[in-house]
Amino acid sequence: NTSLAAAAIMPESNVILVSAIGSGNEPNKVIQFNTDGALKDDVSVATSGSSGASVIFPLDSDNILLGGQFSTINSVTSPGIGKVSLNGSVDMEVNLNLVEIGNFSGPSVSSIEDLSESEFLISGNFSKIEGDDFTSSAIINLEVPKLPTNLRGQFSFGEGISLSWNDNSSKETSHEIYRNTEDGEFELLSTLPADANTFVDADVSLANNYVYTVRALNGVLFSNNSTEFLIQTPDLPAPDGLNAEFDFT
Repeated sequence: NTSLAAAAIMPESNVILVSAIGSGNEPNKVIQFNTDGALKDDVSVATSGSSGASVIFPLDSDNILLGGQFSTINSVTSPGIGKVSLNGSVDMEVNLNLVEIGNFSGPSVSSIEDLSESEFLISGNFSKIEGDDFTSSAIINLEVPKLPTNLRGQFSFGEGISLSWNDNSSKETSHEIYRNTEDGEFELLSTLPADANTFVDADVSLANNYVYTVRALNGVLFSNNSTEFLIQTPDLPAPDGLNAEFDFT
């Protein structure tokens, strides 16, 4: 037993997409038909979640945005919304980390409207996107790079503070490193090329606290800042055991 929740015709093709919501243990699928009614592909796109995909938004002849109440698309984590091609590959950078409102069983997207080539207005049941507060509606841009994660570092004498992080995007054109010192304000420390995931800050002093964050940029678009990383440089201990002796001879 299945129910149909959404349908769309792909541009410049003869493919009709239908979101089929399974019952019980049956999977939720996006099924492809040719315009003559012949089944083209039965299981190229499958979602897991309580309600499946309720919105299909064609991007081009090969790619779609799916919205609904689901947690994964083809086993890739993508709660509430995701970008997927008709061959089943999922764009892992369109995981917006939606957070549901209240005690609902998961975040959901019930409407997708295009504003420009890469910008979309989405609405549904969610309270956060990538950690930022958005209640029920937001404008998203598919070209914004994913934020770097797992910022970490260590201090070594003669070198400074060595930082590294996980680069999660293939869309960035550069990275920016920011440092917060005693005045409490973050200042741009360095701009690094795409795919960079390390940096050495040699301009540090002993017995000081430093806080760093990094973000990815794609032209004028930029990700959220990464989680902040705090490190304290050690103090140089005073020498001990110093002795002196005067000899009259």
